Amino acid sequence: MTHQWLHLHQRPFYDLDSKMKKVIRSQNPLPRMLLKFPLLVNTSVQKWRLQGLNEEPNCVTMGDFIVPILMKRLFKTLVCDAVHCINETRTPSNHKVLVQNLNDSPALTLTIKQLEGDDINIDMAPLLKLQLPFQSEMRWPIPGAKWPSSEKVHQMFEIGINLVTADLLYWKLSFATCERELLKDIDRNRSCRRTSLRIMKRLCELNWCPKEVTDGLTSYHLNNILFFECDSYPEDHQWHTSLLGERILSMLGRLLQHIKNKNLPQYFDRRNNLFVKKNHRSLDEAGIYIKQFINNPEMYLNKKYK
Repeated sequence: MTHQWLHLHQRPFYDLDSKMKKVIRSQNPLPRMLLKFPLLVNTSVQKWRLQGLNEEPNCVTMGDFIVPILMKRLFKTLVCDAVHCINETRTPSNHKVLVQNLNDSPALTLTIKQLEGDDINIDMAPLLKLQLPFQSEMRWPIPGAKWPSSEKVHQMFEIGINLVTADLLYWKLSFATCERELLKDIDRNRSCRRTSLRIMKRLCELNWCPKEVTDGLTSYHLNNILFFECDSYPEDHQWHTSLLGERILSMLGRLLQHIKNKNLPQYFDRRNNLFVKKNHRSLDEAGIYIKQFINNPEMYLNKKYK
């Protein structure tokens, strides 16, 4: 379903009863929020009504607006039903799948309990495929930029921007589909872009921001660092495998500067600071380890894995 921005700038009259955890009608319009939006889908709602869809207890709308918390609850119900079927039909030797008890965060987590090895956690969140057009305020693409190619930029424009649940009552912009497409063939000329990203993510997971630290660096931050590095070094020969170490150190230096400033812009929307809700102490601790690595990678790794 293709939407325009006007569908995100209408103001609904709903709120959340915090005690009952129930969406209720309100006499006052929902406040406007920076980079968070309600979503008007009046045409779709009319079709759903004619088809007998969107009925209680699976209703996801209030008036003509899709409400994120209602969508998430339906999403959880569907996922739990699917997981129940998997667990009912599995043999004792198979893995077991669990759905983490949900709070009101945007995502839910599937945990695959393995008989051997670590558990596998998969975060899932509902996404609305709207294909919204890019806006000039996002400052992407940069005029005259050599990366990505004009063909790839055109492909991003065709994919457009989608929405995911930001919190209980608002949606936020999602560039996940564009980001996956950008990464898909990023090394078609045998460059080392993805290899450098994998190495950084592994270092981050093992040393700079382990799994138990949930309010620090994430793999998504590193994806954006890679995209900015590709902007600065757009040619494939600058990503030759012989330059792998140079590119990694360059990206880590870039990341360290963003940590110092507590500001990492989102690649596709420079208005959005990806560090805005992160714990400064967790970021600073990661920055200390990253600086130690940059100063002497070999000594750092030898101390960690001697």
